[in-house]
Amino acid sequence: MAVLYNVTTSSDQADSVSLGLTGNWNDLGAIAPELPDTISPFIGSLELQAHFESGSDERAMDLLRREWGYMLYTNLSVQSTLLEGFTANGSIGYRSYRGYNYDASYTSHAHGWSSGPTSALTFYVLGLTVTSPQGQTWAVAPHTSGLTAAEGGFETSLGWYGVKWTLSDSAFTISLDVPSETSGTIRLPYEGQTTVNGRSLVISAGAVQLAGGHHDISVQF
Repeated sequence: MAVLYNVTTSSDQADSVSLGLTGNWNDLGAIAPELPDTISPFIGSLELQAHFESGSDERAMDLLRREWGYMLYTNLSVQSTLLEGFTANGSIGYRSYRGYNYDASYTSHAHGWSSGPTSALTFYVLGLTVTSPQGQTWAVAPHTSGLTAAEGGFETSLGWYGVKWTLSDSAFTISLDVPSETSGTIRLPYEGQTTVNGRSLVISAGAVQLAGGHHDISVQF
């Protein structure tokens, strides 16, 4: 929470917190210190965002693959929705000892509070956020996170906001579709020869200010 809510005082301190959190992990995810033997995807969702926020993208993706990968592939779940929680060994007896007479049958198998990666992947990996009400202004700052492509978006009352990016050994390309009456900033994760809508552009501090509409940006390494 200290990282996620910007209580840390430096990037080194944020990274130190991120690293320390991995001490709670096992092969299936982050075990809650306050609830021994318990993996809570709701709390894990906050941790996932904190790793991205600290710039520790590899740790974030590692946790994502452990915890949510387990829920989507274990034969103990329906493999298409998310569990409320599970024990450190992967069983579905989530907190059955806390007022539920050790009966695991109440555990939700379609738990919205466990869906934190939906926003984390949108806001960090895809990199798309709104920065004012309705999305009058927006920001795009992709975390490529060891991936070669990402595509997604969302809609507000002003319209559709969509981003698609690809990464190769020689180039990073990104396409953006946002409502015409908006404006925002794209912060590029790589440096190189940059074109915006086919025109060469010198980038200041890795950021491009753009009006709404459709834009194609390419960075050649």
